[in-house]
Amino acid sequence: MRRAFVISLVLANVVLPVRAGAMDRDVRSVLIAGGYGILGGTVLGIAAFPFTRDGRSIAVGTSIGLYLGIAAGFYYISHREELADSLRGERRDDVSLYSTFDPGMPSGPFQPEKPVVEVSVAMWSF
Repeated sequence: MRRAFVISLVLANVVLPVRAGAMDRDVRSVLIAGGYGILGGTVLGIAAFPFTRDGRSIAVGTSIGLYLGIAAGFYYISHREELADSLRGERRDDVSLYSTFDPGMPSGPFQPEKPVVEVSVAMWSF
């Protein structure tokens, strides 16, 4: 009886087509970051185990790592374009990644009126 059930289940899976679904890129990013958080938290919990002599330290480290990993995943998907631009070193026209000087900002005691660094090159002529 059990053998007939297993054979019919296998035949049903072979004969009936099942639509494959792909995971969304954002969901995948959160799951991967959460997985890395679990691994990091478990390692820290194991490192804390000799000092606490309590098995809960491993579980607490894993739990905290999971929450921090999920938070890092959400941060990554919400700032995906900004992080990609800064890692590639690309400059966008609307946002300067390398300069904090903004002429439209009001000046204050720590905000210079013009850029401070000026470069001059001496030319030699013979």
